[in-house]
Amino acid sequence: GGFGVGDVKYIESSSDADVRSALWDKDCEAVVIPPLHDIPDFGPNAVKDFQAYVSQGFKNHGTVLFLGSSVEVHLMNKMFGYELQQDFKPGPYYKSDRHTMGTALAGLPERVNELGNTESLGILKSSIPPEGLSFYDSFGDSVAMCARYNLGRVCYLAQDFHPLQDMPQLQVEMENGSDEEAAEAERRLEALGRRTDTWLAMFQSMLTNPNAE
Repeated sequence: GGFGVGDVKYIESSSDADVRSALWDKDCEAVVIPPLHDIPDFGPNAVKDFQAYVSQGFKNHGTVLFLGSSVEVHLMNKMFGYELQQDFKPGPYYKSDRHTMGTALAGLPERVNELGNTESLGILKSSIPPEGLSFYDSFGDSVAMCARYNLGRVCYLAQDFHPLQDMPQLQVEMENGSDEEAAEAERRLEALGRRTDTWLAMFQSMLTNPNAE
């Protein structure tokens, strides 16, 4: 799996047929929309299938998690009728004990620092629907939130995990480089792990905690 998640499958395209094939799969427990640069060309039928998938909210089903970019925010509004607005406040971002109590997020650190392009990707808390919850935020800027949609949830995590792209090369340098290069690569890997661990835990918890209310 990817990012500590189990069996990962991919929606091959934005076509009605590919979207339906993925969302109607009985093993599809959650859908992750990765950071996008362009708005996918989802047609009306694909959008309806997404809405139906989220609405059912059966067991782990009914969760769609968007990973941070301005395209994601636009897409959430377009597909689910929200009026979310982007916002930026500098980190760190603080956990809401009230909204995470009794959830998979409860045991996570009390705060998380900025990482990668996080600084441009938050959502204005006041634009989150009344039934929505912000799990981590600072001065009105939410970087981790979920909103109810019938029986399911539409979630947003203000993270593109771009820094993790350096990990494979650092692992190669640690295994094959000179002693000095290996030591530097190991130091950078450890630092990268410290910076990303909480964000990855947030990602996993938001996917595996469908009953966060």
